[in-house]
Amino acid sequence: RDQVFSEDIAKGLIISSDPAGGGTVEKSGTVQVTVSKGPERIVVPDVKAMTLADATTALTKAHLQLGTTTSAFSADVQTGLVIGSSPSVGQPAKKNSIVSLVISKGISQIAINSYVGIIYHSIIRTTIL
Repeated sequence: RDQVFSEDIAKGLIISSDPAGGGTVEKSGTVQVTVSKGPERIVVPDVKAMTLADATTALTKAHLQLGTTTSAFSADVQTGLVIGSSPSVGQPAKKNSIVSLVISKGISQIAINSYVGIIYHSIIRTTIL
């Protein structure tokens, strides 16, 4: 009895037999069957804080494919490293599924006004108003 993954045949059901249905076998003969293991699922690996190249390698080794990449600010993850994925880490995915990644743009920075030469009390009043 062989077992193989199948997207179409539920786990535990026979996929095929040898001889096939309608065939004949000698009395006390043997029928070989192939039984379904059900659908094959790959667990999405943890690629957080990896470079895009390393994350792509990890996905490929897991039999998954790199999808789109987007960028977002992160206070926790260094610029250029992976923040997260979709599907997310630990989720089951079909073999050769596409996994999209979010790459860190680093900490979000904002521009500030220059207050050089302005009286301190004016800054407070401007900020409070």
